[in-house]
Amino acid sequence: MTATSRRTFLAACVGAAVVGSGTTAAAEDDLMDDAMAEQGRYLAKYASERRELYETMGPIFDPPEREDFEAEFVESLAPSASSMLPGIAGEAAELLETLEWYGDIIEMSEFADVADQGLLEEFDDSPGRGNGGHAMDEAHGELEELADRADAVTDAAEAFADDPSAERGHALVEALEAERDTLAAVEWIDAWSDVHPPAYDSWRVGDAEEGAELVRDNAEAVLTVLEAADDLLADHLETVREGELFGLPEMVTLYNHNVDDVRANVPDAALDLFAGDTYHFRVQEDGEDLSVYWIETEDSGTIADYSITERDGADADVVVSADTYETIRNADDPVAEASDAYGRDDVTVSGNGFRNRFKYGTADVLGSFVSGAEDALGEN
Repeated sequence: MTATSRRTFLAACVGAAVVGSGTTAAAEDDLMDDAMAEQGRYLAKYASERRELYETMGPIFDPPEREDFEAEFVESLAPSASSMLPGIAGEAAELLETLEWYGDIIEMSEFADVADQGLLEEFDDSPGRGNGGHAMDEAHGELEELADRADAVTDAAEAFADDPSAERGHALVEALEAERDTLAAVEWIDAWSDVHPPAYDSWRVGDAEEGAELVRDNAEAVLTVLEAADDLLADHLETVREGELFGLPEMVTLYNHNVDDVRANVPDAALDLFAGDTYHFRVQEDGEDLSVYWIETEDSGTIADYSITERDGADADVVVSADTYETIRNADDPVAEASDAYGRDDVTVSGNGFRNRFKYGTADVLGSFVSGAEDALGEN
């Protein structure tokens, strides 16, 4: 196929012709169908992570049941929140501290007291709104509804991946809009972020005021995550409506369609060293991860699978700044720009573990792979 920039590639996805010598319309149609199908899988992965994120936060509005829940909660939230939602990447450590479980009130006394009194936004003799545990149940229910909405997006995105038709694209847009509408309608979590801790009676067992402070702070932290999720959804909606592609599904499709040409232009010794490895692709700003993707390759060199969050291990890390990443994506010849960026050390590759540090530290072998891939993708 003809080498395409992001602009021409995206234009093709909305029906514009890709101009190139020796490229058949059927081949371009296959490329576009595969690209849009990959887009669907990409959006499904994000929706699945959002569902897990919503479900992970739900127990914030339930009494703790096990002493080990705090550690499980923080460990499960960390990868989803910090690597999936760029809006909170720089605040991840502080956010996780805020979202720690109620370790000091494992006997449930303060929590139960606050839940029983309900929402108190000022000193008032009347019962709190949602007293008797109702307000806590409603807040948890809002997160459960969000999880259901994210599930619906997953289903719509997977259906679009199976058949990237206009009808299924419309259904995907509707599912994304429904999740955003549900985020905008969050009421009880917002109300818990506005409670007035001194208004809570402390004559019962424990310190209700301290418990209310913790509930309030955790609700505020949940809202921070939900705002970041809404920003992500807004970006997804705009991209889908415009018929554009995200960088990762675009890259995967373009590379996999040309992997045979890459093999033909890269020495076997170089390709065999890197094919079959796994990678973390990190987009950073000021040394902080904005996005982290895990990529798995097959022995043939094809990209077999990827994750939109960090995983436990990878053979190597590929690190690029946000500015360099955008420059590459928007260049007239993104493959050549990526190769140049690697030559300028704006893209760094480092192996993990002794064997991989040695392998990826061999500049002449890695350089021959990059150069050969550029030749292959530039010719087609």
